[in-house]
Amino acid sequence: MREKVLIVGSGFVARAVGHGLRAESDADILLTSTRAGAAPIDDLPVATFEADVTRNSADRLDRVRSFAPDVAVLAFGKGIDPADTLRQVLLANAVYPLELVEWLRRETRCRSFVQVGTCFEYGPSATGRPLAETDTPQPFNPYGAGKLAACLALRAFSEASGCQVLHVRPFTLFGPGEPPKRLTPTLFDACLDRAPARFSDGLQRRDFVYAADAGSFFASLLRARHRLPAWQVLNLCSGEGVRVRDFVETAAAVLRDRFGVGPAELRFDLPRKWHNEPEAVVGDPSLARQLLGWSSAWSLPDAVAHYWERHRALRPEHAAERSCSAR
Repeated sequence: MREKVLIVGSGFVARAVGHGLRAESDADILLTSTRAGAAPIDDLPVATFEADVTRNSADRLDRVRSFAPDVAVLAFGKGIDPADTLRQVLLANAVYPLELVEWLRRETRCRSFVQVGTCFEYGPSATGRPLAETDTPQPFNPYGAGKLAACLALRAFSEASGCQVLHVRPFTLFGPGEPPKRLTPTLFDACLDRAPARFSDGLQRRDFVYAADAGSFFASLLRARHRLPAWQVLNLCSGEGVRVRDFVETAAAVLRDRFGVGPAELRFDLPRKWHNEPEAVVGDPSLARQLLGWSSAWSLPDAVAHYWERHRALRPEHAAERSCSAR
């Protein structure tokens, strides 16, 4: 019998999870979207459903109830944008997940939940030492604090209910479908528009993971869930710290050398998004290797090339555009 996986969300991470499961399993998958009449995403079916359970009509609740999921992946959140209010961040990241797992436990057979947290639940990496799941959390922004609140509350829910909760902390994910103002889309769009690509100073070290690797991680996680404990925190990371500036310059070199394109100019002159942003956030992937047999497989050059082809296809007017040089 095919396992049924409900993925609450239809954004970048939710799609990566769905594509990973579609590629590596025969699971019956259903994504959700807040948009009425949402169309399938690629080949993934989508149902209209709010993460805030109280805002759903009876028909929407029945759609999810009748799907009868075996596993629910909570792949939504709010707070990456500093303009989001604290109330919005805490509702989306802490309150809605708790209400949702309670409703699913009560109304469906679902007893296994995967919560997508964030590496920002941790503080900065100590010099030379990546962040492990056993490290004491010390979030530096409301987004990380909200995800940590959900982590603590869902652990209590798991212990009280006997349900399985697997809390995943992704590090810096990138790939098709990510928000357009993030690092790689900013570079790609500058190449397509022959415009300068502007970033912060880029001295921060981050742990970059390609979306296809993230999808493979979640597929491995769901395959392994029957032998995992009722509560588990896992990092989704490569274990390699790369300066943001080096990431951008490497990606630009790939675009120049493999595709003959580049931005008008690379500039590292913007202020950082958070004034207290850590200099290094790098994860330890050892536990994921041990429990799931998973490790990141995509090299940065190959990931950038694959991503570029997908991104460029969405803007066909640029497909035959002549190259522009990066300075």
